[in-house]
Parts: sequence; C-alpha cells; structure tokens
Amino acid sequence: MDAAGKTVTVPENFMGVVPVHTFHLSVFLEKTHAPEKLAKAGSPNDRQHYVFSPFRRDLMDWVFPAVPRDDTLWDFPTDLESILANDQEGYIYLADFMYLGPIRFDDLQKTFGLNTISYSPPSTYPRRPTFKEIDNSTMIMASVLNDVIGQKEMAEVYTADYRKDMAQLADELDLETIEHRPAVLSVGSSVNDWTYVWFGGNFDERLGLNNSSDKKRAMGREQDAERLLYIDPDIIFCGEGKTFYSDPRWRGLRAVREKRVYPGPRFNPWENDSNFYPLGLRYTAEVVYPERLAPKLRRMIREKFEKNYGFRLKDSEIDFIFNMNELKQSPFLAQRFGRESESDTSEPIMSGPNE
Repeated sequence: MDAAGKTVTVPENFMGVVPVHTFHLSVFLEKTHAPEKLAKAGSPNDRQHYVFSPFRRDLMDWVFPAVPRDDTLWDFPTDLESILANDQEGYIYLADFMYLGPIRFDDLQKTFGLNTISYSPPSTYPRRPTFKEIDNSTMIMASVLNDVIGQKEMAEVYTADYRKDMAQLADELDLETIEHRPAVLSVGSSVNDWTYVWFGGNFDERLGLNNSSDKKRAMGREQDAERLLYIDPDIIFCGEGKTFYSDPRWRGLRAVREKRVYPGPRFNPWENDSNFYPLGLRYTAEVVYPERLAPKLRRMIREKFEKNYGFRLKDSEIDFIFNMNELKQSPFLAQRFGRESESDTSEPIMSGPNE
C-alpha cells in the first residue's frame, strides 16, 4: 500500500525504480540509501539539473557520486511520450503529485497502465501542515520507499536521527521558558527587480514564532512593501542582503537599523528532508535565540553525513553549503557558523546578534 492508499504490485522481475523527476531522485536516495535500486534516473538534461540545480543542496550527488556519473541511468527522457515508449515491465515509477502537461503522474497507472507509486500523503496546501503532519509524512515516505525495494525494516534506521535532532532541539529551546520571541520574516523578490516584494512568516511551530505577517493582512489596497514597513520585524531572513540594505525604502526598519537582516545557508530545509529539515530549523533557532543554543550546527552536519552515509565533509564543503561567503558579511553569523564555532560548543554564545 502506498501513501495514497493504492495497492502496489512489485513485479517478480523488478528492475528498479524510476524517479521521473530529479526531486524524487533526491528523496529516494535520502530515504533509502539505495542507489543500486535505481533502474533509470532521467535524461542528460535532468542530470545537469540534478548536479547543478541552484535551488537545492541536499548533497545526494556528493554522497552517492556514482549516480550522476553513470551514463546508463541518464538515457531516459521523462516526457510522457518517451516514458510510454521506453517503459519496461520491471519498472516502478515514483509518481508523487507531479504533472506531465495536463496529466497527473498519479493518474498514469489508471490511464496508461504504468506501475506507479505515491510516496507521500496528499498535500495540505494552502494550509501549512502541523509539525505532527510533517513528522508523520516523513515517516510514511521512508516506510513506503524502503518497502517497495524490499528493505522496509531500514525505514526506522534511516529516520532515527531525524527524531533525535527534533527532540534535542525542543529540549534545548524549552519554549515554555522563553519570554520574548522576536518577530521574524523571510523576505525576497526578483534578483533584478525589487518592485514586488514577497514575504512569509509561517515557521514550524516548534520554533515558537508567530506569523508576523498576520499583523497586517493583505487587503488589496496596499503594496507588500507597505505591509513590510508596517510589520517592522525584529529579524529578516533575506538571500539578497546587500541589495536589501542598500534599498532606501527599508532604512527605517528595525532589522535594518540593528543589522539583523540575515542570509540563509545553501542547504534547502524541505519539510520532509530527514537530514536537513531538522538542521534547517536549528539554523533558524540559533539565529533567533542565540542565547539558548550552543553553536554546534557545523559539527552536527559533519557528524550526520559521516554517520549516516560514511561521507566525510571537508571544511571547505561545509563552508559552501553554509553559504559562508554571504554569512561572513555578518560578524554574528561568521562567529556562530564559521569554522571556529566547532572548537567549543559547550555553551551558547551569550552576546546578542547586533553589530
């Protein structure tokens, strides 16, 4: 039974899974650690996107370097016509709420007879899932993907660190004892055009942060820039920090005056990424509550990939996934997430983030 409640038949001549999209490929490898169970991975263009995508840094192409280098995996175009032309009886397609033109992947079995599997529960969009839904979805995904390749017992092994990291963060934060919780927003726009600004304040509830954008709901009578000025958050996460600081519209914002506009790391804490979602929450928590948490995120990333995959990250590689060239522009971030932060992680950094 897959995550959508459909019975999945694993063929006797099972040849492996076909992710159909590089996103599914990363999810499969992170949840199963089983590159040998791949039948195909995609097209040559998909391989380029998988290795050089500017939007994700989940490290699966580093951890399993044979995957992007295996030409036999990347000769499978993933448009609908090519899938139908190249389908083989032993393939199982990871078809999880994605589209091929007007055709949904989860309709491919019913419509075309392709053997498909959905590995995650239906989305709660537009409502943000609760933390219990996020955790439950993560476990279901691991269970379904490991079950289909015949190693269901490994699902708990591969998600154990996820549970441990979440529990450790909750224990260290001890939200019930935090009296002041800063107003925090993530802000962004087109790299070359800040006319339109988007922002969001829906953080995982385990961080104890209210949605600051709820202070002024969009009524259709104002620009988002006006809403941002009205909300005036304490902390802003923004990938284009230099541009944001130089924009005269924002000079009066508290976060700008106090130099608390922070870029983020390169790793993408997608909600169901067992490796980086807990670490992404910790990154936000260490920035928002620096007095609560010891600066040990670098060490946690190093230990996680060494323990889970036998993959030893170099200092330069950790600098890269932390986006240290951007972070070092802030003395606070450079101190907390730089290489020196691994030397003593016994106590939180008590000084505030103001520069």
